[in-house]
Amino acid sequence: MKSLISLSIAVVSALFLLSDAIASETPSPAVQSMAKILMTVNHFPSATEKAVLQKIVSAPESSEAEKSVAQAMMNLQHSATHKDKTRLRDIMNDKQSSSDIRTLARIVHDMNHSPSREDKMELSSLH
Repeated sequence: MKSLISLSIAVVSALFLLSDAIASETPSPAVQSMAKILMTVNHFPSATEKAVLQKIVSAPESSEAEKSVAQAMMNLQHSATHKDKTRLRDIMNDKQSSSDIRTLARIVHDMNHSPSREDKMELSSLH
């Protein structure tokens, strides 16, 4: 009985430590850059913003989801393309992707000319 209690305490402690690590996770530099761009984008990204996005797409340290969202942002013309929306939906539903990249995917997927006020509030916490 005593060993069961000790084991239970150890498991609960480990879960608390893990949840703290997950909760305090800082968005990646790629996510931060994309969030900053989305805060001000209107219809499509500028040439300077597209250059930043291209660096994300080309960077070996960027995840596949980050690369896909950056590419979808580069392709924006008032809204995401049909092909990009399909990929963004996959990212939105992928529980293996970070919540930050799923949020960016949703915002780009749903965008019509610019992110909504609510979306901009979410974006402000990512950059």
